[in-house]
Amino acid sequence: MIRRFFKDSAIYSISNFIQKGMAIFLVPIFTRIFSPSDYGIIDIVSIITTLVLIIITLQVTQAIARFYPDTPDPDEKRKMASTTLWFTLIVFTAFLLVAAAFTGPLSGWVFGVPGHEYAFVVALISIFTAGLFNFLQNQLRWQLLSKQFSIVAIVTTTLTILLKILFIVVLRLGIVGVFYALIGGNVVGGVMSYCYVRHNYKFIFDWRTLKMLLNYSMPLVISSVGVYLAVYFDRIAIKEMLSLHEVGLYGIGFRVASAATLFTAGITGALTPLIFTHYREPDTPARIARLFRYFVAGALVVLLGLSIYAREIVILFTTRAYYGGYVVVPFLVLSDLLYVLYIFAPGLNIAKKTRQITMVNVFSALLNLGLNLLLIYVMGIMGAALATAISAGIHFLLFVLLGNRHYLIPYEWKRTAIALLVAAPFAIVGVMIPGTAFWVYLVKAGLIIAGSLAVALLLLDLEEIKKGWYFLRGWAARRKLAA
Repeated sequence: MIRRFFKDSAIYSISNFIQKGMAIFLVPIFTRIFSPSDYGIIDIVSIITTLVLIIITLQVTQAIARFYPDTPDPDEKRKMASTTLWFTLIVFTAFLLVAAAFTGPLSGWVFGVPGHEYAFVVALISIFTAGLFNFLQNQLRWQLLSKQFSIVAIVTTTLTILLKILFIVVLRLGIVGVFYALIGGNVVGGVMSYCYVRHNYKFIFDWRTLKMLLNYSMPLVISSVGVYLAVYFDRIAIKEMLSLHEVGLYGIGFRVASAATLFTAGITGALTPLIFTHYREPDTPARIARLFRYFVAGALVVLLGLSIYAREIVILFTTRAYYGGYVVVPFLVLSDLLYVLYIFAPGLNIAKKTRQITMVNVFSALLNLGLNLLLIYVMGIMGAALATAISAGIHFLLFVLLGNRHYLIPYEWKRTAIALLVAAPFAIVGVMIPGTAFWVYLVKAGLIIAGSLAVALLLLDLEEIKKGWYFLRGWAARRKLAA
């Protein structure tokens, strides 16, 4: 399992690195075209898209994730995949028609002023195509087709970015150009994903199968809305309590912090299907605990790097109008990493305790909502980032406490806690060092290196470090021979 995990994780990570790298490449361009308020609008539409993807399909994709790897009969798998495909197509078509009927008031809320009905309709079409693409691409994950998943992701991202440059930079279409580009990328990505797994889809719609899947997934709708609010309510609260300008600043900080997903995306893409495939094996809990330790070590290194150089990254990639966004980066990096940790606590999902999952996610969402309303009032956008990080930490701890009752994972909490306590001073000192002199950059680099070494020595055994070193040497030698 661990060997397959690292293989799939590496594949997912490479594709995600290319995706995020291309997206970061656009930031200096778009910050010179869009105002912070424009960025705020783009973020709000992105949040709406995520909410729609969560609600419209009643989270049937989570049911597929749980049952598909655990179903041995190929015919049953085909029936399951086909039924959910047609269900997804039907509900997203219904959403598009209903939402289009209320274009006027909805577009006025999103854009802040009336008169943007056409752009809103194009945004709705982008949401429709995103829903179908998301379903088809995720099917590649459930079938453990990591290479195909990555190919689709890279092609889709590359095409979307090229289309953004065409529509926004060359044709000067403004915000609507973003939605045109998303539509083009989603359509191509969806077709590619379908071609890879087309043998799994037939003209089959089985009500009994759909009922079984929805019985599992429907309680998760409220749960997933809770996750959505926990992750995205910050920007909604900022829009209502402050302005779209602050949403734009926060959005830049969010994009810088999302560089952490270069580290996490491969892991999240690989681990969940592997757990559901191997959870019955007696040594799987110990393997999950070991992978958790590796993840925390890497996460702390990422947190140190992005937090200490947050100001420099924002200045490098944006214009003066966006510089204020750097203050939220450390807390948003922390929240991004914490929200991923629940995949290392799979007990509730394995035991199919969807009601408890819902309770955890709803509680985390309500906590985040309350903290946002309080801390934004006191601290502005920094308060929103801090609120999100706190609720993310509570979310993970609840998954651990409840999940271990059903599937015990032997975490090494003492080593983890000591590593956190050791890493924190390095991050705090690095963030507080002022100035742009060359010696400042050197001191910050030294803090990152020293903190990373301390974390590695605390969380990794000497034998594990040696094995990692030998693996890297062997890999480099194989690459050299292949060249």
